[in-house]
Amino acid sequence: MWHYRVGRNSLFLRIAYKTTNVLRYLSLLSRQWQSYKDSLNTARKYRNWQQTIAQLAPVNATGTKKLLIIRLDDIGDYILYRQCLPYYKQSEAWKEYNITLLGNEAWKPLFEVYDKVNVDNALWVNKKQYNEDGGYRRQIWEQLRAEGFETVICPARTRQLLLDDICALASHAPFKIGGHNQHKAKAINRLSDSVYTSFITLDNHKIEYDYNIQFVQKSCQLSFTDNPKLALP
Repeated sequence: MWHYRVGRNSLFLRIAYKTTNVLRYLSLLSRQWQSYKDSLNTARKYRNWQQTIAQLAPVNATGTKKLLIIRLDDIGDYILYRQCLPYYKQSEAWKEYNITLLGNEAWKPLFEVYDKVNVDNALWVNKKQYNEDGGYRRQIWEQLRAEGFETVICPARTRQLLLDDICALASHAPFKIGGHNQHKAKAINRLSDSVYTSFITLDNHKIEYDYNIQFVQKSCQLSFTDNPKLALP
């Protein structure tokens, strides 16, 4: 009887183990399928929005060297990036440029208190309204187009195709600089990278703060003996 119970329990355990593995595999397939559908939907939206952008008015020739820095992620990412902003105006590469930051409205109060002096102008995006309101979205694109930027820099490690990249496209700047996008969907990365004219090659294994420092160092043609320390506001 004892051997029978041990054998029966062992059989149940093997069945349970195999069932668990099957369920995990099905769950993985389901997530991959959902990710694939999300990527298709994002690509479809991008192409539709791209057509809208193609209809915008031509770029105004301002005769001024103008740089747009796009940083539209959330407040935690901005805190890890904000110490990079001063280096653009200090660098030989960009000191002659009028510098505009395109930022997330969510951290505008923080920027206004601590970082406003590091750029010449700032434009703001309400991300919720941008995603839901086509009229508002077009207004942002038209504003970017009208500014006549010469260069766009998008320093985010993982860019949103329908936000960072489409805004860079809307600007119609002749020069667009970014890193190779690190989105999990390769098809999205290909569309994303197609917006840019040159790339900063970086070590993507670095933590976010070190990645930001490395990006600003290369995009501003600077050399740091020691990385600046993170300072919280």
